[in-house]
Amino acid sequence: MLMQEVWVQGVDWDEELPLDTSTRVTTWFRELSSLPSVRIPRCLQLRKEVSSIAVHVFVDASLEAYGAVVYVRVKYQDGSLSVRLVSSKTKVAPLQSVSVPRLELMGAVLGSRLATSISDALDMEKQSYTFWTDSENVLWWIRGYSRTFKSFVANRVGEIHSSSSPDQWRYVPTKLNPADYLTRGVKLMELVELRMWWEDPEYLKEDESQWPRNVVDKRPASAVEEVKQKYTMKEPSKEKSAFMTTTTKIIWRLQPERFSSWNKLTRLQAWVMRFTTNCRSHQHERLLDKGINLEEIRDAEKLILKTTQKECFKEEYTAIIERKKLPKNSKLLSLCPRLDDDGVMRSEGRLKYGEFLPYDVRYPIILPRKSWINKLIVKHHHELGNHSVGTNQILSTLSSKYWIVAAREAIIEWERECAMCKRKKAKRTEQIMAPLPLNRLTTSLRAFARVGVDFAGPFITVQGHCFQPND
Repeated sequence: MLMQEVWVQGVDWDEELPLDTSTRVTTWFRELSSLPSVRIPRCLQLRKEVSSIAVHVFVDASLEAYGAVVYVRVKYQDGSLSVRLVSSKTKVAPLQSVSVPRLELMGAVLGSRLATSISDALDMEKQSYTFWTDSENVLWWIRGYSRTFKSFVANRVGEIHSSSSPDQWRYVPTKLNPADYLTRGVKLMELVELRMWWEDPEYLKEDESQWPRNVVDKRPASAVEEVKQKYTMKEPSKEKSAFMTTTTKIIWRLQPERFSSWNKLTRLQAWVMRFTTNCRSHQHERLLDKGINLEEIRDAEKLILKTTQKECFKEEYTAIIERKKLPKNSKLLSLCPRLDDDGVMRSEGRLKYGEFLPYDVRYPIILPRKSWINKLIVKHHHELGNHSVGTNQILSTLSSKYWIVAAREAIIEWERECAMCKRKKAKRTEQIMAPLPLNRLTTSLRAFARVGVDFAGPFITVQGHCFQPND
């Protein structure tokens, strides 16, 4: 934290530190002389017959730093217990403004990663791990679906879910959380005598019924800010349903035919969705000064694609919702269509179990053959290829996300319409040859009809001198 503070102050390597910072740095260096007094026990369990082993991970964060500490709790057959420190890790908080709940979540991710590395080193199963945090926001996020949160929280909650189960996370008061020392620091001599850091928390030596009560009774107000707007929006009442339906058709849905670019359509749709969301939200929840982010653009794309599918595949879409069989004359029978969590129709193919592949590759979005959205998407990928890639290249790029009915024909159709491609593929003009001159047409073409004699003779060059034979 001192290094970070010096860097923020802009002090160069050959400049003196400010007085306040210099005093704290000098104090920190003086404490290093007492470092040999710190003794870390290396033995994690006593020489007794072990009954069970459990690992407890504590995480915490503050505005200055976040970290995690791991303890191993060993229960022996004679009924005794021992708790030993295994490892700890800290990181300074980023310079960018980050809220405390988000920092707490970053600490939880750090604890999850530290637990994974310790699990590999000690060859222990992750089911025996218990994670502790004093943040109710983190507990509420972990107990929810990652897709319902904004990108920052969703990515980190997804990583936590991949390495631990939500029921492994418990609440601990701040006063009983040893990870609190990681975030606010402690003097070296105090650390030597700090029993709670080295062997405790004391309650881990008690029965599980004596542990802090695991409470997540209600949703914290600050945690709601990380939920996507579409999940926090209240359902309209029956009295206003007709009005809301009409308003939704006018405000939410743009006319794709009025746009010539896929990027312009999605971004303007995102701004419209931002406006309608702000109109339905309280003043303190509105997003006014921030630009459109990637998550909002993706939501706009999903809305546009879903609306197009409902219009072009009306019978199929209705049949999937009502869990009925598709019509026998449907063009989508061989694609095995299904709806994802956002209501977008996707194809379920043979790559279903390819977990190493991206989700869009395993379940591409189905698009109709003749629709303006289809043309905009083909045009967008054609322009990304700089008008120089071939039909197969564009088809391969589109297949990584979309399944367009008769896609090759749609690509060829646009290549014929593209003005720039027409100019590139146009044949160059050839100038008409001029007529032959008169003297080449009126004179005789017989051999030796016109002859000439060279009276000068040959010129011989010797050592750079030029002379004639008669000289």
